[in-house]
Amino acid sequence: MPLLTWEQKNSVGVRELDDQHKKLFSIINRLYDSMHTGKDIVELNSVLKEMIDYADYHFSMEEKYFDLFNFEEKVTHIAKHRAFDKKAAEFMGRNMLGDPTLSFFVLDFLEDWWLGHINNTDKRYTKCFNDHGLNGAPQK
Repeated sequence: MPLLTWEQKNSVGVRELDDQHKKLFSIINRLYDSMHTGKDIVELNSVLKEMIDYADYHFSMEEKYFDLFNFEEKVTHIAKHRAFDKKAAEFMGRNMLGDPTLSFFVLDFLEDWWLGHINNTDKRYTKCFNDHGLNGAPQK
């Protein structure tokens, strides 16, 4: 059973970004599954790398829309993205040191951060993005 299951209440009202959030949930669930099979120490590096790469892609998409639509909260929102980047880099460094308990800290952080970010911070752009026609079908 996955740790995170996508629910409609997690939607930010933009299919493209919801799909990206679902992918982030799946990466978190991959770490969770690896912990249950005892493979987390082996999997952690690849999960962290995938999370960092995909978060970077996702953040760049959101930030593109912030600029395009002149989202008034973009500076504070982007600062939260950079804080995530910093924490993820810290986890990569700790993983290189071979911390056997790191998976638990990473999983706890990712679950809390993404749920909080999506359901609080990201939902603040829904009206702006929807007002500019960003909803429904994925954008190019």
